[in-house]
Amino acid sequence: MNKKLILAALFFAAPSIVFADVAVSTISCSQLRLMELNKTQGLTLLDVRLPPDFAKGHIQGARNIPEAAILSAGLSKSGTLVVYCGEASCPLSHLAAEALIAKGYQNVSVLDGGIAAWIQKGYPIKISRKPRIRVKHISARAERDKILAKKIFVIDLRPASGYQAGHIPGAVNIPLESLAQNISEIPRNGEVLVYDLIQSRMRRGVKELKNSGIKARELSGGFSAWVKEKNPVEVKE
Repeated sequence: MNKKLILAALFFAAPSIVFADVAVSTISCSQLRLMELNKTQGLTLLDVRLPPDFAKGHIQGARNIPEAAILSAGLSKSGTLVVYCGEASCPLSHLAAEALIAKGYQNVSVLDGGIAAWIQKGYPIKISRKPRIRVKHISARAERDKILAKKIFVIDLRPASGYQAGHIPGAVNIPLESLAQNISEIPRNGEVLVYDLIQSRMRRGVKELKNSGIKARELSGGFSAWVKEKNPVEVKE
């Protein structure tokens, strides 16, 4: 049988599971490895874990696109997409595949068992140097007008008590401790700015957002700098 027909048969014969009312096909590690070795045209591997996990080990050639950012990645609708995350119990790959299928992507499947199963099979992985996240700053003076015009999504990382006592007008209060649980509330397009009274908390907030695929910057000097320059403050009643 023609090699291309064999590969096609392997792919389309893959079982499917129903996840959130969407049938998501799965592909085994051995099937994917065969496609890799035969350099199947149009094959794209998508690792939907966070960048630190991706850096620790991933399938060579895979693109790292966190699940929450999958629809904004500009993926081509032609070719074959294989999505994977950490292990069989990880739901991220199925969530990403479901979102892609709902948006009209047709040749989408999930790697059965994730990268854990891939490693167990003894197939090669690539380890990347842990990416260094650079934290960018913007000054209150430089961006004051845009902030007050609400052209920047501003996050107050302080506890609710600090936010209620006084905050930058239009800022949304998402305490650092609950930032990860509220990522879905933060827009992925446009500018995002975080502030706090403590620089280390701002830095942690920016890094956490960037690890989730959101471009963010910190307000230089934090809330103290905003007040020092006599900018308006809003009080929560």
